[in-house]
Amino acid sequence: MITQLHHYNEDLKKTSIGVSEHESIVNREIEKVVLANQYELEAIKIAFEKELRKAEKQLRDSARKDEKTVRAQLTEALAQLEGARRDKDKMEDKLNGQIAELKEIIHRLEAENNELRAQNASILDEYEGYQTEVKKEQIRNELLMREQEEKMKQMEVETSTTQELS
Repeated sequence: MITQLHHYNEDLKKTSIGVSEHESIVNREIEKVVLANQYELEAIKIAFEKELRKAEKQLRDSARKDEKTVRAQLTEALAQLEGARRDKDKMEDKLNGQIAELKEIIHRLEAENNELRAQNASILDEYEGYQTEVKKEQIRNELLMREQEEKMKQMEVETSTTQELS
């Protein structure tokens, strides 16, 4: 039994050495895997950073291009706006000139209208005066006619009286 125990003790020592060696091998493998993962992670990180810089450059280039396009569009829009303002100013000047012309024409027409009204009133006064004179003349003529008729009647009466007397 002692031999057997001794044997077990020897096996146990061998097993202990085997476990320690096995543990060391496993630890070295783990370190290799960790190191490989670190290298892989570093490579991924480097590739990611490279892609990130590339994307940032593309974004900056795109932003510059877009900025140039927007600036050009803005410049064109401002030029069109300025042109529209000039056109508006020209149209306002033209319209103001036409309004001034129309006001002058209206003023002239009002003056002519007033003059025609004054002439019309003068002509109407003359006409009314003429009608009054005509009526007076007609009344005078009627009176004269009546007088003449009365004189004629009187002369007839006198003639008839004279003829009767004679």
